[in-house]
Amino acid sequence: MELKRIRTNLLTILFVCAAFCAFGQQGQSFKLYQNTDIFQLYCISLHPREETKQVKVNFSRISLAFVFHSRKRSFHEVELQIPEFSKPIEKLDFPLEYIIFKGESFDQTANSFSFRYEFGKLLGDKSKPINFLLSTGINPYYVQLEYVPNIPNDFYRLTTYYGFALNATPRLYFKLNRRFNIDLNLPIRIYSFQKATYRIDNPILPVRQQRLMETNHLFLESVYTLRLGLMWHLSSGH
Repeated sequence: MELKRIRTNLLTILFVCAAFCAFGQQGQSFKLYQNTDIFQLYCISLHPREETKQVKVNFSRISLAFVFHSRKRSFHEVELQIPEFSKPIEKLDFPLEYIIFKGESFDQTANSFSFRYEFGKLLGDKSKPINFLLSTGINPYYVQLEYVPNIPNDFYRLTTYYGFALNATPRLYFKLNRRFNIDLNLPIRIYSFQKATYRIDNPILPVRQQRLMETNHLFLESVYTLRLGLMWHLSSGH
C-alpha cells in the first residue's frame, strides 16, 4: 500500500508539472537520455560483521524526457526515470548513496520511483550549431530496500529513502538539423533533503529501536550523473 501511495503521489505531481509546462508553450520535443551514474555503496556484511565502501559506475540507465519551449528562449523539461520493481539491491540503477546489507541469510529486493523537473534558459544564439544552456530543477524520489530472511534465526529488515534534490545543470546543445539535437549535460546536486527510515523485526530489541528515522540535509552530495540526450523536435516552432 505504501508503494502504491508514493507512486500515485509522484505521478500526480508529474502530471501537474506537465500540464503547467504545456500551457502557452511554442514547441515541444521528446528526448531519450543515456545516463552515466557514479555513486557510493556502503556495504555491511552481517556474518561475519564487516563494513566496506565501494564506488559504483553505471552506464545502463535510460530515461525519457519531454521538453516544452517558450518564446522567450526558455524551456521546461520533465524527465521520467523508468521505475524499478523487485530488483536485486546491488543492481539498483537509481543514483544515491546507499547503506546496504549483504549476506546469504536473506533475499534482497529494491524498488525506486523518481522524476525530474527543470526550468532552463538558452544563453547563446539559437541559430548557431553549438549552444550553452543553464537549467535548475527538482528531483523527487522514493527508494525501498527490503531484506526477507530465508533462515529461522534472522530478521526482516526494511530501509526506505525519500526526499528531493535541487539541481543546477550546465548543458551543451549540438544542433544536428532542424529536427534533432544532442544534449550533453551534468546535473549538480546543490542541496538534498532526505528522510531515511530503518526497520528490523528483532523481538529482542525494544520497540523504539526496531523503528528508526533520520532526516538528512545534504549539500553537494557525491552522486554524479552525466546525461547524453538525443532530442527530437515534435514541432518546428521551438
